[in-house]
Amino acid sequence: MTLTRLGKYLLAIGAVLLAETGVVAQAPQRQTAELIPGVVFVGDGSVTRTETAQGLPIVSFWRPVLFGTDKQPVAGRMDCKVTAAIGPYSTAGFDLDTIVKEEQRSRRKAGERDTDRNRQWSDDVRRIDLIGHTRDRAQDYVLTYLAVRTNAEIVDIRRQCRFVHDKLSGKPDFLSYVHRYTALAINLPPAIPLDQMADPTDSEGA
Repeated sequence: MTLTRLGKYLLAIGAVLLAETGVVAQAPQRQTAELIPGVVFVGDGSVTRTETAQGLPIVSFWRPVLFGTDKQPVAGRMDCKVTAAIGPYSTAGFDLDTIVKEEQRSRRKAGERDTDRNRQWSDDVRRIDLIGHTRDRAQDYVLTYLAVRTNAEIVDIRRQCRFVHDKLSGKPDFLSYVHRYTALAINLPPAIPLDQMADPTDSEGA
């Protein structure tokens, strides 16, 4: 059977996102929660879903984690918050580099220090993972910014995972823990080609 355009689109998303589902897919304790239609959070741990008064979905996740090595394990936990919203496409809304840069200013004032980043880019899916720690090193974190084009809209997904633990002798790969214990299953209609869309924030010709 030949792949439909939708199938190809979903496979492209899978290359960016669902590489992180391998371990989760085998975990017997996994739980799921739908953020919005077409976007499901999967977690190997405790998963709960709530909504703000404005209707914004929030999925909370936590689980105990052993950091370090088998010979020198360090007990700790990871806590994640995930949100998703859908809105009309705009160039600014799809510009994750600028969005991340603007939010970094306020996070630095709050004592957060980014030490590494993972950036994945395509015409329809953009993702940035920021890895870092608080100034007092009381917490490590992984912040995920994800924008997915669908139809003439953008799905904006944010995942914030924080790690609390005793003193570590090395530097764990905290992003690998996020991939191991959480995932995002995305099944959205394909996006309209950019050359066929008009940016609603573009005032030219008005």
